[in-house]
Parts: sequence; structure tokens; C-alpha cells
Amino acid sequence: MKITDVPHKPAIEIATELSARSSAMKRGEDKDFARTKRMMDAMPSWMLRVAIRVTAFVTEGLALDIPALSLRREPFGSAMVTSVGMFGLPQGFAPLAWMYDVPLLVLVGELAERPMVVAGRVEARQVLPLTMTIDHRYVDGWHISQGLKALRAYLEAPARFEPAS
Repeated sequence: MKITDVPHKPAIEIATELSARSSAMKRGEDKDFARTKRMMDAMPSWMLRVAIRVTAFVTEGLALDIPALSLRREPFGSAMVTSVGMFGLPQGFAPLAWMYDVPLLVLVGELAERPMVVAGRVEARQVLPLTMTIDHRYVDGWHISQGLKALRAYLEAPARFEPAS
């Protein structure tokens, strides 16, 4: 699913939107997702490959919607976040692929307790591994480093960045 207007939303609002939309998809209540899934399930595998290439070209390359298929232009937005943590995997690496057309892929691993050095002492802390794949055709490493500094600052003190509740 694509979340829009991310820079103007607090993290809790993004999390709430993701939770609500993914729950609706899992329950079969998201009409667009259900329609697209039904069509893909009914397609023979040889035709599916062609259909994915054509729809990726139209939605990414031409930036057009395909309402009949419930597909929206630029469906992956400007970054893609996916997870292997839910499968119990500590980390993974997300590959760049022609159909994503995004400069940044973030792969979330399994939340687990790990030894960390805190104030010179080793302590057990919850750690959420993030692996990022960067496409240098779109962005320079320096720009990504600036984003990582902001992410690190947020993770160290989220209350500084979130509105008071």
C-alpha cells in the first residue's frame, strides 16, 4: 500500500493508517486489492509476467492510473518498506528491481534482544534491524546519510518530533 503525504504526518498517524489498511486487506475488505488479486490469481503464469511488465510500464513509466485494474500511478511512491521480521528472520536484503522504480528500499528484520553498549556497559536491549538498499541512479549516498541522521535522531528521542497527545 502507498502512504501519501508522509512528511506532514506524525509517525503514529502513519502506523495507524498502515495498520487499518493492512487489516482491511487481510480481511478481504479492500476492494481495490481484492479486485487486483482476483485478476492475478486467475491469470496463467505466462500471462502474469507480461501483465506485470505492461502495468508497471503504464503506472511507473507513464505515471498513469489503470482504474479498470484498480492500479494507481507510481504505486510504490518514493521509498519502499517491507519486512521479513514477521517470518522470524533477523535481517534480509531487499533487491533493486525494475518494477519498483524507487531510490530507497528498507527491509525490517525481527525485533529481538541484543547486547548493546550503553554508557560503557553491555546491556540487553530490544533492537530492530533495518537494512537499506540505495539506488545511486536516483540519489547520492550523502543525501541518504542526511536522512539517516534524521532517522537516528528520531529513534533516539521520538517525543521530540511527535505532537503532544
